[in-house]
Amino acid sequence: MVANRASFAYAPAQGALRVHCTATNASVVLQPVAIGADLAGLAYDDAGHFDGDAAATEGLRFRAGPDARSPLLRAADVAAKLARPRLVGDVVAGCAAR
Repeated sequence: MVANRASFAYAPAQGALRVHCTATNASVVLQPVAIGADLAGLAYDDAGHFDGDAAATEGLRFRAGPDARSPLLRAADVAAKLARPRLVGDVVAGCAAR
């Protein structure tokens, strides 16, 4: 893990990058997603909020219950509750404000 003066800590997370604001304790994971020969970007937090390229979010699936038998929902089905169009920017702005 690497920390800098802006109160951010960066840590690799299995091919992704976790950005953590030590001042607010907010964090977000930046994940590259292969779409054919292209790469798309996906960001998500520990609460399940997400943002990213449309091609990356199309493949997301969410469990609608507590176990593996719960039905899977597509990102479009949960977007009203979990999509956060400025997820990364909000984490960075909240940290920079402190």
